[in-house]
Parts: sequence; structure tokens; C-alpha cells
Amino acid sequence: MNMDLLEAFHQWFSEQRETLSNAGVAMEFVEGSSEDAPSARVDLESDVRMGRATVWESGLCDLELLSVETGEQLLYRHHEQLDSQKLVVLLDELAEQIRQPTS
Repeated sequence: MNMDLLEAFHQWFSEQRETLSNAGVAMEFVEGSSEDAPSARVDLESDVRMGRATVWESGLCDLELLSVETGEQLLYRHHEQLDSQKLVVLLDELAEQIRQPTS
């Protein structure tokens, strides 16, 4: 469905890496190994939160956010039929939540 979705995902990672690193967020981009369902994920970690965005070429996306201190799941969202523009919005929202200090 969306051959350019994984490219958009990798481009977002490349563009945000320095900004998030400067904000104290470590990032890792990992390409999936399944040829049947091409995918990639980005793991993000700050002192207070860990997040993961997993994207499949088919347009599926899972977003997760956990508290580092308690392990509590702060967010889990599953999205379908994404296009690259919507993906970037979701990734920006996840990155913003990773950067937020705890209350």
C-alpha cells in the first residue's frame, strides 16, 4: 500500500536524531527482518520515559510509551491505513511526550 511509508519513517528519524539527542533522548532505528511484512521501528529513551514506534509498509503503526521509573504503560496506540504525513504527525507527538518532564 505505502512503499514510501518506511522511507518517510527513516527520514523522520534522520531529521530528528540530533534535535532529540540534544534534548537528552537516545534513539535507535531498526529495520525489520521479515520480507513478508516489511517494517521498521524507532526506540526512544529519556531519563523518565521510553517509547517505541513500529511501522509496517502496509500502513500499520503501533506507538508505545512507558515510565522508566515504574514501568507503567503511559500510551499504547494502534493505527491503520497511515500515510506518510499522518505518520510524521504521530511521531512528532510521541517525541514530544518523551521529552516532557514528569509531573
